[in-house]
Amino acid sequence: MRFQLFEKFWVAETAGLAEASLERWLRERIERQGLKPDSIRVQRTALAGGRDEGTVQSALEGTQRMTAKVIMPFEPDVLFQLMNDAAGSERILIIDRLLVRAGRNSLIEMDISTFVRLSEPAR
Repeated sequence: MRFQLFEKFWVAETAGLAEASLERWLRERIERQGLKPDSIRVQRTALAGGRDEGTVQSALEGTQRMTAKVIMPFEPDVLFQLMNDAAGSERILIIDRLLVRAGRNSLIEMDISTFVRLSEPAR
């Protein structure tokens, strides 16, 4: 079961490539709908396990959580399509936070997280 879960993680040779890949995935889906995101910032966090979680910690060794903060103009159709793309992705994508600011300059602030495992570079 662990291997089935790992198959849904983002995989990249380096942390920088993982960040760039997630940003590109988001940017492509937003721009495909004819909208340009104001900002996409990706941040990584190592997963921490406690002393009593030795097996969990060793199983997650080398796994990091990536969170992308997306700020873009509010267009309902674009938002729904992006959420649909995230739900239908073969990778785990979690919408942690969604804030819609309505009004004259309506925009969306969204935090989308996933997990990444760094792979060994091909030689």
